[in-house]
Amino acid sequence: MEGETERLRYFEIRAYAQKKIKKTTVTVDTINIHYDSPYNGLSNAYSLNAALGYRISDDLQLEADINHAKTPDFTGTTMAMLKLVYRLRREL
Repeated sequence: MEGETERLRYFEIRAYAQKKIKKTTVTVDTINIHYDSPYNGLSNAYSLNAALGYRISDDLQLEADINHAKTPDFTGTTMAMLKLVYRLRREL
């Protein structure tokens, strides 16, 4: 990206993949940003994301997500989330 300030000049690349196998869904997503000039001392920032979902029934799904990132604001951070999704069915 060609921004007006050094902070807004960077190259970004992203890769995403998803695979469904029967009742299971696997997702991987990665983003890499290369700054033209180091930003807060960092030339490359990245985020790696992975998710795994299992469909228990047509209305209920269990999902687990994990994210690891290195950004100009955080030298390294890892987050995880486990969620249970229920789809309400309502006739309108």
